[in-house]
Amino acid sequence: MHRRLVNTIAIASILAACNPPSTTMPASAATSASLVPSPTGTSGPAPTASGITREEAIIAARAAVPRYATAPVLGAEVGRLEDLVSRFTAAHISPAPSPDWLVWRIRLGEQPSPTGGQGTDVIIDFWYGRVIFAYEWFS
Repeated sequence: MHRRLVNTIAIASILAACNPPSTTMPASAATSASLVPSPTGTSGPAPTASGITREEAIIAARAAVPRYATAPVLGAEVGRLEDLVSRFTAAHISPAPSPDWLVWRIRLGEQPSPTGGQGTDVIIDFWYGRVIFAYEWFS
């Protein structure tokens, strides 16, 4: 179990270093699609007024984790980082986005039984479409 956790943290750190998210967002942007945070010295895709779509988020997740590129989508939801990611996992993201940052959580994997599934959760910036981090899970 400890080895899996260490590997998960290492993967999250590597992905975060490759795709650093912006760490500031006006609180009003979380409630209004017409307000889009401006980049703070980061390069990458431009934000969209309504964020990226579910389909775009799934494509980004599959590209970020090639091992699960053809795995079924077990879930796709948008919400605040603090609502979709445990505090323990979020503490290992560097640089860490603010807890109220909007993200997509795309869950790819196999869930054949309650005790025999495995997969990955990919956390993607809702506004810019950048992968913030990914972690594997086993049940």
